[in-house]
Amino acid sequence: MRPITSILHAISLVKLCPKFYSAMAKQTVKEDILNMPELKLLSDLFSQRGYLLRLAGGAVRDILLNIQPNDYDLASDATPDKMIEILSNKENIRLITTPSGERHGTVAALINGSKMFEITTLRIDKITDGRHAEVEFIQDWKLDALRRDFTINSIFMELDGSIIDYFNGQKDLSDGVIRFVGNPVERIKEDYLRIMRYFRFYSRFGHQDHEKETVKALADNIDGLSSISGERIWSEMKKTLVQRNCDKVIPLLFDINVASYMGFYTETKPMDLEEFFKVHKNVWSMSTSFEPITLFSSLIRSPEEQISLISRLKMSNFEKETSFHIITNRNDEYNLSLHNLKKQLVLTSKSNQKVYHRYTLELLKYKGLQDIYNDLADWNIPTFPLRGDKIGPKMKRRQLISQVMSELKSIWADNQFEMTEQELINEMDRLIEKYNSIN
Repeated sequence: MRPITSILHAISLVKLCPKFYSAMAKQTVKEDILNMPELKLLSDLFSQRGYLLRLAGGAVRDILLNIQPNDYDLASDATPDKMIEILSNKENIRLITTPSGERHGTVAALINGSKMFEITTLRIDKITDGRHAEVEFIQDWKLDALRRDFTINSIFMELDGSIIDYFNGQKDLSDGVIRFVGNPVERIKEDYLRIMRYFRFYSRFGHQDHEKETVKALADNIDGLSSISGERIWSEMKKTLVQRNCDKVIPLLFDINVASYMGFYTETKPMDLEEFFKVHKNVWSMSTSFEPITLFSSLIRSPEEQISLISRLKMSNFEKETSFHIITNRNDEYNLSLHNLKKQLVLTSKSNQKVYHRYTLELLKYKGLQDIYNDLADWNIPTFPLRGDKIGPKMKRRQLISQVMSELKSIWADNQFEMTEQELINEMDRLIEKYNSIN
């Protein structure tokens, strides 16, 4: 008879991931990965030289949830020099190394031109400054697990499928608990970016209340974020925002003042999050994915605050312009009609129409306007039938050509883009006569 704790453990995993029942029955992802011939090749090469090779970190975590990992991360007791010896000059293996990777014990192997594996030597962080670490290679698997950020990322898997779990990461994963390995203050001080990583992993895997010890450790070390680049903070934030449960961590982010280290004004309080919760509901009600900046824009209250955030987080031009577009238009209900949105698109210069179309679609996701989104997403912007050179020769004041062109496009849009070329020429002549009569 199986112990009751094992049964409860299995039930909790089913609650965490609805697909886990099929994983218990078939172990599809696990079997697929462990049976990969490329992994078998690596295992044989390392074992022939007397070294161990195990799946590690996020790969194991995802396998336990029957999720296909994005990356195949492996750990070994072989040093980087030994790994290079093992993998060099092997048929169908392309060895990839960098000086930085070797210093931190990591080499990569591309096998058969398709499967990439990153293999890292067991190590400890000997000297850290909250951003970078000087590492020491070791032979102790538990010490390597201890240096990792969260218990759910500290699990190893043998290539026969058995689990090595020194810090109860498997239980925390099934319980939805995001817990630092060992002392949370020590883990945070090793790399202050782990503050942001906590929000990301909680939004993806957490479903218990935040542990008081964890929250205190985060809050007490928040100043460490001042030493972390805006790009790295924004990268973690974006990964958080695309998780459905990010609404469970954003209030904490403001409660413990992470927000001010991102560029938000310090007077921002959790009570200001009503717009965020509304937009969170909107974007997840849509039938399509959204850009992280779309949901993030709901947290921005003014153009001045937006400039502060753009400067600190080093956003891309697309993110910056999307946010500007959303903030400028989110309260303009009149111009959010399908007709007026189409009109704005045709009035935009042809070179900018494609990107303006993207900005507008993100605005519609922000507002949760599914029907208008469907119409506009599939709409092929029509080409205006007249060229500016038809206007120029007839105009006395050439600086008014663009004005006439805009008015013509507006009339064309108001007529559902169905006017013939001759009808537009007639309107053009009327407008030219009007403007030529002005002294």
